[in-house]
Amino acid sequence: MASPLALAILLIGCEAEPQLPLVLDGPARVTVDRLGRVEGPLAHLDGGEAVAVSWSATPTTVAHVMENEVHAVGPGEAVVTGAWKEQTISWTLVVQPTVTLRLVEPPSKVKIGESVDLKVEGRSGDQVMPIGDVEWSTSDPAVLTVDGPKVTGVSAGLVYVTARGRRSEAMLELRVVE
Repeated sequence: MASPLALAILLIGCEAEPQLPLVLDGPARVTVDRLGRVEGPLAHLDGGEAVAVSWSATPTTVAHVMENEVHAVGPGEAVVTGAWKEQTISWTLVVQPTVTLRLVEPPSKVKIGESVDLKVEGRSGDQVMPIGDVEWSTSDPAVLTVDGPKVTGVSAGLVYVTARGRRSEAMLELRVVE
């Protein structure tokens, strides 16, 4: 059996400062509709003391961290994780940027019997964004038919072609001529 003095030295040598848990100060899920810097929740100790947390984000196609600031860089969901000492905490960033569709170099007219492939791009601010599936339609199939982005002149007249995708649409006025 150990002496009381040895036991006291052992207990003093093993005494560790209790560590408060790391907690989020804000929501565990943040949704943004734009790319760029994101104001996310902060982290602090349960007792309220702020700590210098090191943040990271995955996947990096949705968000990345620059100078310890979270930036949304593409659509999707990312897990943002903060680390301090041996503790971690995380929150989810959902990026749903508003995408504007735009027809790229559209023709102003198409000849009867001629087929043209239209091109559309999505943009969020000054960044080109993926748009996924695009639904194409014509205001008058007797004047112009659409098959995906391919349009074909049928008879002379004025028609409107609409491209819809990512909660946005782009419209083109097109004249079919002989």
